[in-house]
Amino acid sequence: MENPFEYIENRLSSIESLLLYLKDKTFSKPAEEADRCSLPHALVFLNGQGYPISKSKLYKMTAADEVPHKRFGNRLVFSRKALLEWVESQTTDRGRGAARQDVCLKLAASARKKGGRNNG
Repeated sequence: MENPFEYIENRLSSIESLLLYLKDKTFSKPAEEADRCSLPHALVFLNGQGYPISKSKLYKMTAADEVPHKRFGNRLVFSRKALLEWVESQTTDRGRGAARQDVCLKLAASARKKGGRNNG
């Protein structure tokens, strides 16, 4: 019968070797993120880039073919690069003048609904 302390020592040695191997394998090469991703990863990616979108909204947009995507069987596949390009094309640069113009248009529409100057 083997000495229990020797057995424990051998097991600890093999665990230590395995941990060192995993440490070297994990930290020696930084893993590059693949360009292709699934729907949950696309959501995390877009939200992480500062473009909040819900899962249901993304599903609806893919069904309407409004967002770049591909299908692999019944799974949706997205390209991070294409998603960023799409988001940039969807965003607008709205300066102060555009906001003022929006306010003026809303006021004019409201005035038209109320019947203009002469309400009598």
